[in-house]
Amino acid sequence: MAKKKEESVFSDMPLGLGMALIQNVQAMEYYSGLNAADKQKIRGYIQGAQNGKDAKNRVNTVVMGLKEHRVDVI
Repeated sequence: MAKKKEESVFSDMPLGLGMALIQNVQAMEYYSGLNAADKQKIRGYIQGAQNGKDAKNRVNTVVMGLKEHRVDVI
């Protein structure tokens, strides 16, 4: 019998975002409750960064917004 792949809160998540969320429980809990469209919007925003510094800035922006229960920061 084949095992069903379990989805986690970190499925298809940029590594930097996952690491930042692990360090911020409030943001991680809010992210885990978002719908698929909002999660994709966040992933796309971070993956659209032009370089590493830009990606870090975007991750920080997203995490601070999630901590405040906001996804409109991007």
